[in-house]
Amino acid sequence: MAWNDLPPDRIPSYADLLTSGFTLNPGQSNPGTDQCVNKAEALTLYNLDVFYMVGYTNNQLVPKLVYAPGTTSYVLNFSTSSAANDQNACVFGTYGLTLYAEYPDPGEGTQLYTNPGLTTTYVGNNAFRKYELDDYNVYRISTTGFITLIAPCSI
Repeated sequence: MAWNDLPPDRIPSYADLLTSGFTLNPGQSNPGTDQCVNKAEALTLYNLDVFYMVGYTNNQLVPKLVYAPGTTSYVLNFSTSSAANDQNACVFGTYGLTLYAEYPDPGEGTQLYTNPGLTTTYVGNNAFRKYELDDYNVYRISTTGFITLIAPCSI
């Protein structure tokens, strides 16, 4: 059944979710079966707003009316290594730390997260990292996940 034709009190199946328009989380695929989906499965599979599902346990079935799209997020790739000072970080060239943000271009004050739903803050330990799309600067990320300084590389 198409998502729009599904009554609000009905428990969606994997097949129903295929027509929902919700965004799959990275690395996930929908099996498309008629099996009903519980809260944990839905949140693992799709970028959904967890706020509306708070009253449900992970193994509980959740009616359609509770489903809402999650936050749009952007993937930002940072260096796998970090440094205590900016100039040491300028030499990094291996990128593999995938973080997420609400905006595609990180700047001072941008908060970084470890998941696309933007619910788990990245702990940066006030260290500097290179950002994959910026060869000329390094980014200091605070212990609360905020970019606090963008410093130029002079080497």
